[in-house]
Parts: sequence; structure tokens; C-alpha cells
Amino acid sequence: MKKYFYSAISIVILVLIGILIYQHYSLKGYKAKYEVARSNNIAYEQDLKNEKGKSAMYYSSLQDLKNSNDSLLQVSIELQKKENIKPKNTDYIGYSTSNAHKVDTVYLPNDSNKVSIIRDSVDIDTILENKWYKLRVNVKSPNRLIIAPEFKSERHIIIYTKKEYKNKRSKIFFIRWFQKKINVAYITLEEKNPYIDVKQQKLVKIIK
Repeated sequence: MKKYFYSAISIVILVLIGILIYQHYSLKGYKAKYEVARSNNIAYEQDLKNEKGKSAMYYSSLQDLKNSNDSLLQVSIELQKKENIKPKNTDYIGYSTSNAHKVDTVYLPNDSNKVSIIRDSVDIDTILENKWYKLRVNVKSPNRLIIAPEFKSERHIIIYTKKEYKNKRSKIFFIRWFQKKINVAYITLEEKNPYIDVKQQKLVKIIK
């Protein structure tokens, strides 16, 4: 009888331990979700402030990003697919947009000894533009010329890790089984504006 009693007690204890472990990991999961939601809320509030050159990072799974209504994020995800970057290796996906605008005013010679190239009563204000570039030209007599070019930049960024051989990769396949690999972080950046060339990029991870 005692044997069955102790067996029952052991089963109850094991069940209780199982329940406690399940609750522990459930609470841990809920805590992680809460922290992600809170961080995203802070990032959203930071975006609303619209402080120049400052933003907070959002947290999301790749699957949730695919369901996002953000059209520019969808372009970033398409870049990830195009570059054949595995989802498990993808660490960061994002984009940045910016505008470059400059106005130049030139006053042409126009006095009694010189002839102006702008005829009297001329007042031309025209715009040449496409998706990425806009040029406003204003010509007004007697001697004013205004040129205002504007460029739009749209950059999509992916940071991912990839295992690389620590030393030179052996040509003999079974030797490669024993060669050590290290994680190397890469940056893929694509500028959508065809008039802008990205000359150099560098990212440094701070070791603590």
C-alpha cells in the first residue's frame, strides 16, 4: 500500500514540477513579448518626435515584417530575397530616406554698357522632374536666374552574419570537416536613386 502511495506522491510532485516549469517559461515568453512591445512603442514615439538624425530601433520577426503595411520595408525584404540571404542569418533590415535640396540664384550682367541675355518681360518658371530628381528653373528679366535641384535618396540596408572558414578553405572536402569557422557580419546596402553612387560604407561593432 505504501508503495502505491509513494508512487502517487511522486507522480503528483512530477506533475507539479512540470506545471511550474511550464509556467516559468510561459511567463518568460510573455515577459519577452512585453519588452518587445514596449520597445516598439518607444521607437514609435521617437518617430513621432521627428528629431533629425535620431531614431529608435524596432524589434520584429521576419514573418511579421512580411505582413507589414510598410511598403518600403517590403522593398527591403525583396532585397534580402534577391541577395539570397537566409532568414536565419538576417539580423537587421531597414531603410532610410532623405532629400538633398539646393537653391542657387545668379544675377547676370545688365547695365548700360552690357547687353543682358534675358529679354524684357521674360518670366519663365519651369520644373523638370522624375521619381528621383527635380529641377526648378526660374528665369526673370532683367537679370535673375534661379536653379533649384533636388534629389531623393532611398537606401535599403540588411545586416547579416555568415560562417566563414577561419583559415584558407581547403580544397579537400573531408579536411574541411575539421576546419574552424567564425561568424562574419556583412552589410548589404542598395541605393534606389540611379543618380546616387554609394562610394563607401563601414560598420564597426563595439566590443564590450
